[in-house]
Amino acid sequence: MCKSAHYFGFECNEYNIEKIKEEMNNHAMGINDGRSYKVRLVLDDKGKYTIESEPIKGDTSAKKIILSEHKTSANNIFYYHKTSKRGVYNAEFQKHCANGKYFDVIFTNKNDELTEGTRTNLFIQKN
Repeated sequence: MCKSAHYFGFECNEYNIEKIKEEMNNHAMGINDGRSYKVRLVLDDKGKYTIESEPIKGDTSAKKIILSEHKTSANNIFYYHKTSKRGVYNAEFQKHCANGKYFDVIFTNKNDELTEGTRTNLFIQKN
């Protein structure tokens, strides 16, 4: 987070990661209305972080994903850093997932390599 913050000229202190994990866990545990939520750590330009949450939109029981026709570019710095600039992600989610048909839209780059989803990160388990 601090590496990205410094890139964009934001202040960022070396935070106690264990403390932040505990705060995020406490925040998540305080949500108990039966819906699924996403919890996000947000850093402002002055270096102050907040923990936000919102209900996950769409049908979380949907099991299908779809590949976006939009190809991401490694030259676009906003695809390299996690930011709140999410126009293409939100548009693709609305186009494919808001109706409940798909759980997520997965993006590929111009080399046809998988990059990330509109609401998920991708992990590859080897061996």
